[in-house]
Amino acid sequence: MCSSDLPAAFERVDRAADAAPQPNNFAPNAAELGKHGRRLVGTTGLSCIACHNFAGNKSLGVPALDLATTGQRLQWDWFRRYLLDPASLRPGTRMPPFWPGGVAVNKDVLAGNTEQQIAAIWFYLARKNFTDLPVGLVQGKMEIVATNEAVVYR
Repeated sequence: MCSSDLPAAFERVDRAADAAPQPNNFAPNAAELGKHGRRLVGTTGLSCIACHNFAGNKSLGVPALDLATTGQRLQWDWFRRYLLDPASLRPGTRMPPFWPGGVAVNKDVLAGNTEQQIAAIWFYLARKNFTDLPVGLVQGKMEIVATNEAVVYR
């Protein structure tokens, strides 16, 4: 075995026996789910950016890992398991469980469907570039977020 084989070998050994398959069943809706993922990561969802840096932008609070590198650093199965129960994979983590017992805390996005919400965050974070930063991350400027009501800026 040469050193270039190591990443694949580690992945095979690390994969859980009951690993969840890639979220391919959601793939046809990946772009739409990604929009929901952007919302979930932002301040109108789960506020991941309250702690996590994002694409070189500082978090709104105490900084944690940059979420924009998630797709390059993590495998889907580990990511999913971590979001469902962060403390089980990183004891002592400050990250709260947003799906305690597999039930979504935020019922406003994707009707509270846990699997769809986690897939949405994955599809958003697994992209290579971010021209649309999470809602609420823009600091020091007036961010206009269009919702179901008109927004007037003068």
